[in-house]
Amino acid sequence: MNQDMKSLDRNYLPTNATLVNHQYSIGVHFEGKVGDININGMNYSLKQLHWHAPAEHRAHGRL
Repeated sequence: MNQDMKSLDRNYLPTNATLVNHQYSIGVHFEGKVGDININGMNYSLKQLHWHAPAEHRAHGRL
């Protein structure tokens, strides 16, 4: 556990979204303001979600 971490504040809002298949990735497009998260005083707005394959990173030596 990182003792330097302060609060983790979430502020997500309900909104409509569309799931999109781009053949190489899957994404979520939001229709309105979704909200944000605040980590150690830095604010990050949620703009989109996406997943793709193959992975960019390895976990336990596997893609």
